[in-house]
Amino acid sequence: MKPIFIILLITFSIATLTAFILRSRKLGKRSLYLGGKPTIKKKKIKPKVSKATIMGPENPLWVKIYAEEMAKRKTAQTSAVIKKWLREG
Repeated sequence: MKPIFIILLITFSIATLTAFILRSRKLGKRSLYLGGKPTIKKKKIKPKVSKATIMGPENPLWVKIYAEEMAKRKTAQTSAVIKKWLREG
């Protein structure tokens, strides 16, 4: 039983390799891709944001954090700064 199984395995592997070689000659570089060659998606480039914008009054999250921190320390100065920003913006 074992010799028959080994002969069948060798025959099948030779047939598979032959089919792969013939297919690769016929299709060229696309032989490895069954559904066609996959396309590579380009990464979206994010616009660069300057440090001044991130750490300044233009960033609402930064304003919120700054207001909370300054409210804990100096309430009069905090309200003056916020009023100034509201007048400017």
